[in-house]
Amino acid sequence: MLEQQVLIYTEDFKSERKDRERAQGQLQEMKEQIRQLKQQLHKQQGAAAREIRDRDRDIVPLCRVHIGHRIAPRRTKDTEHLARNSADRQQQQQQQQLQKQQHQQAPQNAAAPQSPPWSEIADQSELRCPRCQARFSDTEAAQYFDHWEECARV
Repeated sequence: MLEQQVLIYTEDFKSERKDRERAQGQLQEMKEQIRQLKQQLHKQQGAAAREIRDRDRDIVPLCRVHIGHRIAPRRTKDTEHLARNSADRQQQQQQQQLQKQQHQQAPQNAAAPQSPPWSEIADQSELRCPRCQARFSDTEAAQYFDHWEECARV
Protein backbone atom coordinates (compact mmCIF):
# COMPACT_ATOMS: atom_id res chain seq x y z
CA MET A 1 0.00 0.00 0.00
CA LEU A 2 2.86 2.38 0.73
CA GLU A 3 4.32 1.62 -2.69
CA GLN A 4 1.00 2.51 -4.31
CA GLN A 5 0.95 5.87 -2.51
CA VAL A 6 4.52 6.59 -3.65
CA LEU A 7 3.54 5.74 -7.24
CA ILE A 8 0.45 7.97 -6.99
CA TYR A 9 2.50 10.87 -5.59
CA THR A 10 5.16 10.37 -8.27
CA GLU A 11 2.54 10.40 -11.04
CA ASP A 12 0.87 13.41 -9.47
CA PHE A 13 4.23 15.24 -9.29
CA LYS A 14 4.99 14.42 -12.95
CA SER A 15 1.52 15.56 -13.97
CA GLU A 16 1.91 18.89 -12.14
CA ARG A 17 5.33 19.41 -13.73
CA LYS A 18 3.84 18.87 -17.21
CA ASP A 19 1.00 21.28 -16.36
CA ARG A 20 3.53 23.93 -15.22
CA GLU A 21 5.61 23.45 -18.37
CA ARG A 22 2.48 23.66 -20.54
CA ALA A 23 1.34 26.82 -18.71
CA GLN A 24 4.81 28.33 -19.12
CA GLY A 25 4.69 27.57 -22.87
CA GLN A 26 1.25 29.16 -23.17
CA LEU A 27 2.51 32.19 -21.25
CA GLN A 28 5.42 32.55 -23.68
CA GLU A 29 3.04 32.22 -26.66
CA MET A 30 0.76 34.89 -25.21
CA LYS A 31 3.72 37.23 -24.62
CA GLU A 32 4.76 36.72 -28.25
CA GLN A 33 1.20 37.46 -29.42
CA ILE A 34 1.13 40.63 -27.30
CA ARG A 35 4.45 41.73 -28.80
CA GLN A 36 3.15 41.10 -32.34
CA LEU A 37 -0.10 42.95 -31.64
CA LYS A 38 1.80 45.93 -30.22
CA GLN A 39 4.02 45.97 -33.29
CA GLN A 40 0.98 45.78 -35.57
CA LEU A 41 -0.71 48.60 -33.65
CA HIS A 42 2.44 50.72 -33.91
CA LYS A 43 2.54 50.18 -37.69
CA GLN A 44 -1.14 51.07 -38.04
CA GLN A 45 -0.72 54.23 -35.98
CA GLY A 46 2.28 55.22 -38.10
CA ALA A 47 0.32 54.59 -41.30
CA ALA A 48 -2.63 56.59 -39.93
CA ALA A 49 -0.32 59.47 -38.98
CA ARG A 50 1.26 59.44 -42.46
CA GLU A 51 -2.19 59.39 -44.03
CA ILE A 52 -3.25 62.39 -41.94
CA ARG A 53 -0.08 64.29 -42.88
CA ASP A 54 -0.60 63.50 -46.56
CA ARG A 55 -4.24 64.52 -46.38
CA ASP A 56 -3.36 67.75 -44.57
CA ARG A 57 -0.78 68.56 -47.25
CA ASP A 58 -3.46 68.26 -49.91
CA ILE A 59 -5.91 70.57 -48.14
CA VAL A 60 -5.99 74.04 -49.66
CA PRO A 61 -5.45 76.69 -46.99
CA LEU A 62 -8.37 78.98 -46.28
CA CYS A 63 -6.18 82.06 -46.08
CA ARG A 64 -4.14 83.10 -49.09
CA VAL A 65 -1.70 85.95 -49.41
CA HIS A 66 -2.14 88.11 -52.49
CA ILE A 67 0.94 90.06 -53.47
CA GLY A 68 -0.73 91.96 -56.27
CA HIS A 69 -2.27 91.65 -59.66
CA ARG A 70 -0.10 90.79 -62.61
CA ILE A 71 -0.49 92.77 -65.77
CA ALA A 72 0.04 89.75 -68.04
CA PRO A 73 0.80 86.11 -67.19
CA ARG A 74 3.65 85.84 -69.71
CA ARG A 75 5.68 88.90 -70.49
CA THR A 76 8.78 89.33 -72.53
CA LYS A 77 11.67 89.53 -70.18
CA ASP A 78 13.52 92.81 -70.51
CA THR A 79 16.44 92.23 -68.20
CA GLU A 80 18.61 95.23 -68.97
CA HIS A 81 17.69 96.82 -65.69
CA LEU A 82 18.65 93.57 -63.91
CA ALA A 83 22.16 93.79 -65.33
CA ARG A 84 23.16 96.39 -62.78
CA ASN A 85 26.34 95.31 -61.12
CA SER A 86 26.96 95.14 -57.43
CA ALA A 87 28.88 98.43 -57.46
CA ASP A 88 25.72 100.30 -58.49
CA ARG A 89 23.79 98.62 -55.71
CA GLN A 90 26.49 99.41 -53.16
CA GLN A 91 26.51 103.03 -54.29
CA GLN A 92 22.73 103.22 -53.85
CA GLN A 93 23.00 101.67 -50.39
CA GLN A 94 25.74 104.11 -49.39
CA GLN A 95 23.63 107.03 -50.57
CA GLN A 96 20.70 105.78 -48.54
CA GLN A 97 22.86 105.34 -45.45
CA LEU A 98 24.25 108.84 -45.89
CA GLN A 99 20.72 110.23 -46.19
CA LYS A 100 19.68 108.37 -43.04
CA GLN A 101 22.69 109.71 -41.13
CA GLN A 102 21.99 113.26 -42.27
CA HIS A 103 18.36 112.90 -41.26
CA GLN A 104 19.33 111.57 -37.82
CA GLN A 105 21.86 114.35 -37.25
CA ALA A 106 19.28 117.08 -37.88
CA PRO A 107 18.44 118.96 -34.67
CA GLN A 108 15.57 117.45 -32.78
CA ASN A 109 13.89 120.76 -32.00
CA ALA A 110 13.99 122.09 -35.57
CA ALA A 111 10.63 122.51 -37.19
CA ALA A 112 9.70 119.76 -39.60
CA PRO A 113 10.12 120.86 -43.20
CA GLN A 114 6.91 121.46 -45.03
CA SER A 115 6.09 118.88 -47.66
CA PRO A 116 5.76 120.23 -51.18
CA PRO A 117 2.30 120.55 -52.68
CA TRP A 118 0.89 117.52 -54.50
CA SER A 119 1.32 119.13 -57.92
CA GLU A 120 5.11 119.19 -57.41
CA ILE A 121 5.20 115.62 -56.11
CA ALA A 122 3.18 114.25 -59.03
CA ASP A 123 6.00 115.08 -61.44
CA GLN A 124 8.56 113.38 -59.22
CA SER A 125 6.65 110.19 -58.45
CA GLU A 126 8.69 107.05 -58.81
CA LEU A 127 8.44 103.35 -58.19
CA ARG A 128 11.18 101.65 -56.24
CA CYS A 129 12.00 97.93 -56.05
CA PRO A 130 11.80 96.86 -52.40
CA ARG A 131 14.67 94.42 -52.82
CA CYS A 132 17.38 96.22 -54.82
CA GLN A 133 15.99 99.77 -54.64
CA ALA A 134 15.98 100.19 -58.45
CA ARG A 135 13.95 103.25 -59.43
CA PHE A 136 11.32 103.60 -62.16
CA SER A 137 9.10 106.51 -63.07
CA ASP A 138 5.37 106.05 -62.85
CA THR A 139 5.24 105.93 -66.66
CA GLU A 140 7.47 102.84 -66.56
CA ALA A 141 5.05 100.80 -64.46
CA ALA A 142 5.13 97.79 -66.80
CA GLN A 143 8.94 97.69 -66.69
CA TYR A 144 8.79 98.07 -62.91
CA PHE A 145 6.46 95.07 -62.55
CA ASP A 146 8.68 93.01 -64.90
CA HIS A 147 11.73 93.95 -62.85
CA TRP A 148 10.00 93.32 -59.55
CA GLU A 149 8.84 89.86 -60.65
CA GLU A 150 12.33 88.96 -61.91
CA CYS A 151 14.09 90.41 -58.86
CA ALA A 152 11.84 88.44 -56.51
CA ARG A 153 12.90 85.20 -58.18
CA VAL A 154 16.61 85.87 -57.75
